[in-house]
Amino acid sequence: MQEIVDAINGVIWNQWFIYGIVAVGAFFTIAFGGLQVRNFGAMVRELRESATTDTGTGIKPLQALLISLSARLGTGNIAGVATAIAMGGPGAVVWMWIAAALGMATAFAEGALAQVYKERKGNEFRGGPGFYLSKGTGKEFLGLIYAVCIFLAYTVFVPGIQVNAITQTAFHAWNIPLWVVAVVVVALMILISAGGVRRFANFSQAAVPFMAGAYVLAALVLLIANIGEIPHMFGLMFSSAFGQDAVFGGMIGAAISWGVKRGVYSNEAGQGTAAHAAAAANTSHPAKQGLIQSLGVFIDTWILCSTTAFMILVTNSYNVIGADGQTVVEYLPGVQPGAAYPQAAVDSLVPGFGSSFVAIIVFFFAFTTLLYYVFAGEINAHRLFGEKKFLRWVVVGTIAVMSLYGGVAESTLVWAIGDIGVGLMTWVNMIGLVILTPVVRKVIQDYRRQRNAGLDPVFDPVALGIKNATYWEEIRKSEAAVK
Repeated sequence: MQEIVDAINGVIWNQWFIYGIVAVGAFFTIAFGGLQVRNFGAMVRELRESATTDTGTGIKPLQALLISLSARLGTGNIAGVATAIAMGGPGAVVWMWIAAALGMATAFAEGALAQVYKERKGNEFRGGPGFYLSKGTGKEFLGLIYAVCIFLAYTVFVPGIQVNAITQTAFHAWNIPLWVVAVVVVALMILISAGGVRRFANFSQAAVPFMAGAYVLAALVLLIANIGEIPHMFGLMFSSAFGQDAVFGGMIGAAISWGVKRGVYSNEAGQGTAAHAAAAANTSHPAKQGLIQSLGVFIDTWILCSTTAFMILVTNSYNVIGADGQTVVEYLPGVQPGAAYPQAAVDSLVPGFGSSFVAIIVFFFAFTTLLYYVFAGEINAHRLFGEKKFLRWVVVGTIAVMSLYGGVAESTLVWAIGDIGVGLMTWVNMIGLVILTPVVRKVIQDYRRQRNAGLDPVFDPVALGIKNATYWEEIRKSEAAVK
């Protein structure tokens, strides 16, 4: 089974695809005028202003960001970073940063397009790649292909990754049987999923800031305790990233590959998954939510992934394995790549505390991601099969079964299966994003023009020559009728 899955991954995640993700991010950076730098202040301003947005339909833009962070802040931020360091060396972290910096432009495109082509269903908005790939390109099959890919990925391929991380860390910390933890996690998932997107939004609004803040605080304490090692840590990361380190210099290819691959898995720029949350927000202009979603990539990789990397590297709590399977560096004899690395890092400062602390953090990171799978899986189930209420429980039931399996399965196989799902989604979405680049350029240019004129940007697709943005067309027509 492992051999078959690895062979499929070798086709999906080939080197050209990995480098292509970075290249597309660079293309978007140029096409959108370097918005990561030019509009970074606007990202923060839109996020701050969105906190007070009053909405009857949909959710607040801030809630949409927190929901998307629920998806982004998962095991990729902990076990994924540890794996990248183990397989690509310390330099993999730098390539994670590079991929994320470029990915911020990709995330903007996804968030903006999700808003442009969203649809209103009752008191909620729905959208995402399954919608904008069809409506934006005029090719229905593109949106349907993506909807099939993400439906399979979020219900079958990737749920096991999150639950496996929870069960493994809980067993390591408290010796609780894997199946017991898996059953408890699935029961909680069903309970919260029953309340729909608003219950999920409220849970995310409480859980995400808490878990992220606690994790960053722990890393700061570790860095202060090892302050003398910080210059060496940064030197090692950058020398390894560009092939200049004596030990890791021959691993530059692995550093790039694993850094980009795990970075994409964690921040999800290019996958299109966070676009479902972006579409759910009520805002006056698509660029506003696009900028907020772009900031989400920065939070995920530059802050949270860096947090894990710093904890591991500053305390030398890692091993590195070469492409030939031979050990390059071994600071933790017998310890497998994953959450055990940051657990060992925390234990180096407070012996015996690391396992429990990381197990709790992993639970919140992974559990909120699991809830997002339900949210996005249901949206795409409706996209494929229509407005049928029982579809939520088909999604929840399938995720429950795969979560129970993933909770007790071998972690290496579970991660490999998840990579298949992530790769398929990313392939389809990136092709569509490139096709829709002219639409995104119109959106960001219109936003800048209105901001420069001192206005609060309001979106009018007809004035911009953007077709099939039906929700916005109806809003502008109703406003004109009132006047």
